[in-house]
Amino acid sequence: MKQLGDVQLVPGQQQSGKKRVTLQGAQGYNNAVQLLDAACSALYSNPQKGITARSIDMDDIEPLLDPSVIAEAKNNSNHNSKSYLNENDQISSAFNKNYSFFPRIYEEEIKSVINGNEKTSGLSQSAPGSKIYSRNEAASLSADQLEFTNSIAGYLLAKTNIQPYHTYYSGTYGSISLNTAGNYLNSLQQSGKATQYASLLANDQYWVATRYINVRNSSYCEFGVYRVLGGGLNYYCMFQSHGDCDHYDLNQLFPIVTVKANLIQTNGNAYSISQ
Repeated sequence: MKQLGDVQLVPGQQQSGKKRVTLQGAQGYNNAVQLLDAACSALYSNPQKGITARSIDMDDIEPLLDPSVIAEAKNNSNHNSKSYLNENDQISSAFNKNYSFFPRIYEEEIKSVINGNEKTSGLSQSAPGSKIYSRNEAASLSADQLEFTNSIAGYLLAKTNIQPYHTYYSGTYGSISLNTAGNYLNSLQQSGKATQYASLLANDQYWVATRYINVRNSSYCEFGVYRVLGGGLNYYCMFQSHGDCDHYDLNQLFPIVTVKANLIQTNGNAYSISQ
C-alpha cells in the first residue's frame, strides 16, 4: 500500500488588517524567526490532528524563483557593485569600534565576526528555533570582550570591532518582483503554475522569517528581516551597527501549514480537512 505523505497548505489570500505582527529594533531582529513561527503555530496548528504551522521563510521562496533572477539580484547586491566588500562578500576592513554595535543573536549566527573571531558553526539567517532572549539575560561574552551591553534593548558593543558578511540581496530596483510570472522557474511556467505562485506570493504585505545583514557602506551595516511588500521581496531594517534602531513596522503573517494527506477530503474541486 502506498504511504501517504504530508501536504503543505498556504493562504489563498491575505486578510487585510488581521493577524499583524510588529517587530522593532535589535530585539525584533533577535526574536523574529521564533516569534513569527510561534505566532503561526499558535494560530494554525492542531496538535491533536498532527497539523503543524510555521511562518514562510526564504527557504520556501528561493526554490520557486528562476535561478538567473537570484543570481542577478545577488550580483547587484554583492562585491561586484560594492567596492568595500571582498570577494567573499565580507566588509574588507572591520568597522570602527564606535560602529560595532550588534544584536544579541548575531554572536550565535554562523559566520559572525566579532573582535576578529569568526564563528564557523551556529544559527543560519533563517534557522528555526532561534532563541528568544530574556530582557534580563546577561551577555554570554566575557567582560573583556564587550565595551557595552544593553540587555533590555537586546544589543551589545564589541570591545574591538565587528567585520560582518553581507547576506542581503534584492533586485535591480530594490526588490525582486514576485508578481511577475517570468521570475519563476521554467518548469512552473510550462505547467501553468507560475502565475498562480506569482499571485499568491505577491499578495499583500507580510513578514518572511529570515534575517539578513546589509552592509550599507564601509562604515556600518543594517540588521533586518525580509518581507514582501507591494509585489516585491524586500527588507526591513531593525538595527544599525552605529547603535540606532529603526522604527517598527507592522506586517501580516503568511503561514505554511503541514497536514497529513489522509486528513484531506475532496468534494469535486473543494477540499477540506476531516473532523
